[in-house]
Amino acid sequence: MLLSIAILAVVVTYLWRRLTARSPLWNIQGPPSPSWAAGHFVDLLHTQDEMGHLEVSWFRRYGSTLRIKKSFGEDVLMSADPKALFHIFHTPGGQLYSRAPEEIIMNESLAGNGVAIHKGATHQRHRRLMNPAFSEGKIKAMVPIMQRVSRQMTEKLLDVVAVQGGLLDLHSFFMCTTLDIICEAAFGHNFGTIEGKEREMATVIEGMLHECNNTNATMRVLGWAMEHVPFAKEILRSIPNKMMDGMHRQQDIMRDAAKKLLEGLGDGTGNTMQSVIMEGSAAAPEGKKLSDDEILSNAVSLVLAGHGTTAVTALWALYELSRRPDLQERIRAEVDETRQRTGELVYDSLPVLNAVLKETLRMDTNFPYVMRIAEADDVIPLSEPIVTADGKTIDSLPVRKGQLIYIPEIGYNRNTSVWGDDADVWNPERWLGDKKAEKKYPLGVYANLMTFSGGAYGCLGWRFAVVEMQVLIVEMLETFVLSPGPRVKRKPGLVVTAQVETQKGHELGMPLHLTPR
Repeated sequence: MLLSIAILAVVVTYLWRRLTARSPLWNIQGPPSPSWAAGHFVDLLHTQDEMGHLEVSWFRRYGSTLRIKKSFGEDVLMSADPKALFHIFHTPGGQLYSRAPEEIIMNESLAGNGVAIHKGATHQRHRRLMNPAFSEGKIKAMVPIMQRVSRQMTEKLLDVVAVQGGLLDLHSFFMCTTLDIICEAAFGHNFGTIEGKEREMATVIEGMLHECNNTNATMRVLGWAMEHVPFAKEILRSIPNKMMDGMHRQQDIMRDAAKKLLEGLGDGTGNTMQSVIMEGSAAAPEGKKLSDDEILSNAVSLVLAGHGTTAVTALWALYELSRRPDLQERIRAEVDETRQRTGELVYDSLPVLNAVLKETLRMDTNFPYVMRIAEADDVIPLSEPIVTADGKTIDSLPVRKGQLIYIPEIGYNRNTSVWGDDADVWNPERWLGDKKAEKKYPLGVYANLMTFSGGAYGCLGWRFAVVEMQVLIVEMLETFVLSPGPRVKRKPGLVVTAQVETQKGHELGMPLHLTPR
């Protein structure tokens, strides 16, 4: 009883201060909030018809930096300004703006106590031990695995096409293939998912993707409670709740599967990515090692982050290529020419392939946003001045410690000041020849895109993902001629998913016509 009263007092005090205090962003323009309890986030992550429509329309109307609302009227700064983002991601050490509580809670619920929930010295310790597993040399050694498993997929597709005809939903095939690739590369174990064998992990991950598209006002309020109310996470775990119970059950299955994968590594020596991490941890001085729980949580993160996003991005590239037979032929021609000239296939030497991949990564981000929190008072510079509510033009913005900043990846990736007036158009030619645009502010870890984030918290596995997508796209184009299927939508959520309209509603999918070559 006393605990309930104390919690209620904290909530009431917080809300009173929120309602009566003047926000430092009071003069920054932005769209009116549709909900006091949920702010703009249900619209952003669930209601809008297709990912990016709201964000881009707001940036066009209010400028590249604006104000939106979180639960209970909390002001959030939203920006796609390149100079502002450079400042946020690349301040010395990248620690002035760290992971926001919302991001930490979400990542912890998915993977546990791994690199994706930490900041500061703990985050640096994790990255220092994980970085060697993602070196250029290690990734190059994984290419034969990627090629072999991709070939298994296309052989399976050829069999299915021979029986069912050419219109196939590729989503499940690609999800299974990338799961087999990451598990073999990271742990030395191939589930044989593409062959219809061990399917439990694939089923669980697909369930997680469905849950990611179900953001509602209740979820936003519960998320707010976990951020602000003491013991809220523990209390919510004890209350029967279908959504929370499902997430915890999925995490338990993922952790059990990761345990079995780690047990299969034995003493941790070997050439797999996880072996490199475990060897590095074992050799580290006391206080710098990874605990058993951290190793397990990072193993779950490797599987979750290392396959679904890669599969969906590769599928979007094929979706666009199915509408451009000329680009399909150009890629096949440069692949043939490179093989004849060098005797091998060096994927980074294929300009058209890489232009297609970069443009797809620009247009089709897997994660809708990153959220940062200011660890101290600061002034954020702007390259694109904005007009305040009282008509003043400003080119910098003071923020207080604790200020939340919502950074939609699609906002920067489609910013016309960076990418030109055709920023909303899929156009690989922007990456080729003299048309390559010069970027004043280097932000992301790859191609100056926000898709893999940037700075201290940039994606560890971006090299692995890029090479894997290169392999998948080439394998598909060498095996099939692609033609368009039904329209596919980019459905918003905590993860952006590819969905096609069916008689049952929208479902995960990527149907394309495949003609064997």
